[in-house]
Amino acid sequence: MDFNNKYETLDDFISSRLNDEEVGIWFYDNGLEKFIIKLPNHIIRAINQGCKLEMLVGQYFVSEKTYPVIGLFIYDHIDNPLIVTQSSNFLLEIDALKIILKSGNSILVDFYDELGVPVLSSNATLRILLKFNGKTLILNITMIIGRKF
Repeated sequence: MDFNNKYETLDDFISSRLNDEEVGIWFYDNGLEKFIIKLPNHIIRAINQGCKLEMLVGQYFVSEKTYPVIGLFIYDHIDNPLIVTQSSNFLLEIDALKIILKSGNSILVDFYDELGVPVLSSNATLRILLKFNGKTLILNITMIIGRKF
């Protein structure tokens, strides 16, 4: 699916994804940079109680184009974290990720439950580690969520 032709704005894209996807991670920049994360409510409660979050952003190549791949590790059970993965095909979202990474070490994170209802909004402190092994760049982002509704 070519997201770039189907949606006119990043707002349209994210609104549609929040309604259609069970879980997801999106990068947003419309004057306010933030991560938007959709998860089951019990996982959001664990995050609000302080469990560790780690995001890996890598890249894959298709027809000479590069697309980010996102993995979110949620350590609600330390030995068995929940892992959410997805690729990012929408160019405005990719641009938003670039802006977010340049914006510093703090970002707003909005959490939506399985019904697409916003249930937690918090500032996150980011610790970013870059790894490069010749062809692949991997960002390891640890998020520390401040507790705020």
